[in-house]
Amino acid sequence: MAYKPYKPKKEKDIYARYDGKNTKANNYDSGSVKLFGFRSGAVYKMVPAILYYAFMIFYIGTGIYGELSYYKFEPMDYVITVLKYIFFIVWFFSPAIFLSNFKYRESLPLFKKHDAGSSIIGIIIISLFCSFMTMVYKECMSDTYKKSVTAYDSYLKEQREKKQQNTEPESVSFNGITYDVNNNKVYLGEA
Repeated sequence: MAYKPYKPKKEKDIYARYDGKNTKANNYDSGSVKLFGFRSGAVYKMVPAILYYAFMIFYIGTGIYGELSYYKFEPMDYVITVLKYIFFIVWFFSPAIFLSNFKYRESLPLFKKHDAGSSIIGIIIISLFCSFMTMVYKECMSDTYKKSVTAYDSYLKEQREKKQQNTEPESVSFNGITYDVNNNKVYLGEA
C-alpha cells in the first residue's frame, strides 16, 4: 500500500477571514455598528431601539435615585443594592448584550447559532435568572431597609387616600341623571 499524506477537508475555507470575502467571520472586523437594533441601519429598527435603550436608562436611573433618596440603608445594603442593579442592567439590556454582533457572542451557547429560536430561548433563560437574582437580593436586605420600605409605602398610601378624598365629588349630574358618589346610587330626573 502506498503512502498517502494527510489532506485537510476542503469543506472549510481556512483562509476565509483573510481573503476579503464577505463571510460571517469577516463581518466582525468591519467598522459597522454592531449593537442590536443598529446592525442593519434601517430606521424602523433604530427608532424603537433608541426608545427602548433610553427608557431603560431612565427606568434604572430613577430606580436608583428613588431607593437612595427615600429608603434607609445599612452598609451591607449598599453592596446588595449594587449587585441587584447589576442584574437589572443585564436583564434590561440583554438584547444589547447578547444579541449584538460582538466577538464574544460566538462563545455563548444559545446565541452563537444566530437564529431566532435559540436566541429567544436564551433571552428567556437570562431574564428568568436575572429576575430571580433580583428577588433574592431584595430578600437579603436588612430589617432597617425593609422597615423603611414599609413606612414609605404606607406614607404614599395615606397621601393617595387624602388626595382621592379631596378630589372626589359628592354627586355628578348629566342630562337629568344624577350619580351620588357617597351612597353609590343613580337618580333619574332631579335628585
